[in-house]
Amino acid sequence: MNPVEHILDHLLIIAIFSWLAWLLSSAWRRREKAKLQNRLMDSFSSTSDLVAFLETTGGRAFMGQLSEEVGSSAQTVVASVRTGIVLFAGGAGAMTVSARIPEHWMPGFALGTVLMFLGAGFLVSGAVTWWLSRRLGRTDNR
Repeated sequence: MNPVEHILDHLLIIAIFSWLAWLLSSAWRRREKAKLQNRLMDSFSSTSDLVAFLETTGGRAFMGQLSEEVGSSAQTVVASVRTGIVLFAGGAGAMTVSARIPEHWMPGFALGTVLMFLGAGFLVSGAVTWWLSRRLGRTDNR
């Protein structure tokens, strides 16, 4: 194995573990945020307490944050297409790099294939979401 192949192998392993760490940490943050929001909502003893909270500046900010998290169909489609393009391009890059290393092409080719199929799946998901939102009359542009 020449030094370039060795470096590419290590970079690929580092990239995969970094991506997995990012996925796990972002999922953990979302879960903890949801728990905090649920505890806050559970702390109100009556509807009038909740209404009083929502009339404050902090309450309006809290509700604004919740509505931003729900998002619009347009935001969902854009996020899905963006993810699909990045994964598809990453897969194509992995396949291109693996083609340049004939002795050890299989892991890069396999990773590239998986990434390209994931990217294609996100692109199809974006197209289906867009089509369904148009079909159901939900074409908001928030």
